[in-house]
Amino acid sequence: MKQAKIVVVGSFNVDITGYAERLPRNGETVFGRSVSMGPGGKGFNQATGAHRAGADVVMVAGVGKDDFSNFAHRQFASEGLSEKYVAEMDEYSTGCALIEVDGQSGENRIVVVQGANAQLSRAHVRAAEAEIASADLVLTQLETNLEAVDELKRLAKKHGKTLVVNPAPFGPVPEGFFEGVDVFTPNETEAEYYSGLAVNTEADAAKAAEKMRELGVKSVVITMGSRGAYCAGEDECGMVESPVVKAVDTVGAGDAFTGALCAKLAEGNKLMDAARFAACFAALAVTRKGACSAMPTREEAEVFQREFEATKHK
Repeated sequence: MKQAKIVVVGSFNVDITGYAERLPRNGETVFGRSVSMGPGGKGFNQATGAHRAGADVVMVAGVGKDDFSNFAHRQFASEGLSEKYVAEMDEYSTGCALIEVDGQSGENRIVVVQGANAQLSRAHVRAAEAEIASADLVLTQLETNLEAVDELKRLAKKHGKTLVVNPAPFGPVPEGFFEGVDVFTPNETEAEYYSGLAVNTEADAAKAAEKMRELGVKSVVITMGSRGAYCAGEDECGMVESPVVKAVDTVGAGDAFTGALCAKLAEGNKLMDAARFAACFAALAVTRKGACSAMPTREEAEVFQREFEATKHK
């Protein structure tokens, strides 16, 4: 089978992660157990997930010219991702995320400093038009300049490409933003923000997904943590179950899901089949520390999925 190609327009961050027995309350200091530094940013995370899930990935991103950018270049090289469309910006810092992780539950909270990510422009995206024209699918998030997102939408429409948007971090979007989005992948909080409906149950998710489809999105996949994901497409809808695992670190779980989902969609798989694989891919990722570093290979995820599905049919 020919390897599917995905273009990702998105962010690169340096993730500085501290682990503690519990997260501090406001004004409180707690002792941590360990600290680590690794690659991150929703764009790079999802690009890594898609790449490890089997896709050929080209990324359009921005970094500064600082110590963190040297780290960024090493990460692109070690992951095997091209830097052809990674712009260096003299006057801006490389993006950075400060992450606190609860060592008991794996829950986290994050402060992101956008830096060069906020300066990604239409021109940066247009420079990769030939790559977009030859891609099977294009993917973006909301962690960069919205101008870059809008330009990717324009080029995806021009070249007839499937456009996947992960609306994170959520925030206001311009009128007509949802028109032309083929697959929208919010979590429960993001789905509530854009639909105006609380998402606590499968029934809630179905209503929120329908609302977002009314706004112009063709298909919606709402990730719901350990409960799985609710899918609403043009010809199929329903809940996809997630394997029960012991979560070590939930940072990047949604990115792992979206990257794997895109890899399968780019290969021509149906929405719910792609989501089933993505749920297993993400579940396996949260059993390990880190975001990108925790993501499994395609082979690991396929074995895990077969074992999970075998237990369901016993």
